[in-house]
Amino acid sequence: MEILTLRYFLAVAHEEGINRAAEVLNVTQPTLSRQLQDLEESLGVKLLIRGPRKITLTNEGFLFRRRAEEIL
Repeated sequence: MEILTLRYFLAVAHEEGINRAAEVLNVTQPTLSRQLQDLEESLGVKLLIRGPRKITLTNEGFLFRRRAEEIL
């Protein structure tokens, strides 16, 4: 897992949306979505609940966010 991936995840958690996080990070939305999917696959857990207007964290997502903040 790369530091950049942790930053991507934290931006999405903070902005509560992939489009807004992509703008903040200056990356495309498909790139960011793919990185998050790859992260979830590599960890074997679902971190995000993707709603029509907002993204929320699962319980595992909250734990991972805390750990990612400690790492960074």
